[in-house]
Amino acid sequence: MTALSMAIIDTRRISDTDVEQGLVVGDVKGKDAIIFDDEISTGTTIMTSVETLEKAGARKIYVATTHPALSEPAVKDLKRLRVEEVVATNTVQVPNKKKLAHLKFLSLGTLRAEAIKRIHSGESVGALFT
Repeated sequence: MTALSMAIIDTRRISDTDVEQGLVVGDVKGKDAIIFDDEISTGTTIMTSVETLEKAGARKIYVATTHPALSEPAVKDLKRLRVEEVVATNTVQVPNKKKLAHLKFLSLGTLRAEAIKRIHSGESVGALFT
C-alpha cells in the first residue's frame, strides 16, 4: 500500500462570497491534489483553493464535494478552472444546464436504502462505515 501525503489550505470565510486563503500547509509541488469540500454553492472556496494549489505547484487538481448546490456563478467559474475532474454525490438534482463536462456524480441510493433498512430492522447503521 502506498502512503499518501496530506496538505491543508488555511481557509477563512469572510462573507458568503469572500474567502481568504493563507498558505498551503504541506508540500504539493509536482503532486496531484484533491480538494474536499462539503458543498459547492457560489464556488468561491473552490476557486481560491485551486488558485492557491496552482501557485504552490500542484500538478493536477481534482475536486470532490458532497452537496453540489452550484449557483450560476459557480458553474461559470468551474468551467474556467484548471481541474481534472469534479466528483459530487447526488444529494440534489443538478439541472442539465449546470452539468459540466468534467463533473461526475456518485449515487448514494444504495447506501441510503441500506441505512433505511437497518434503521427499520434495528441493525447498526454505523456498521456500514466500518
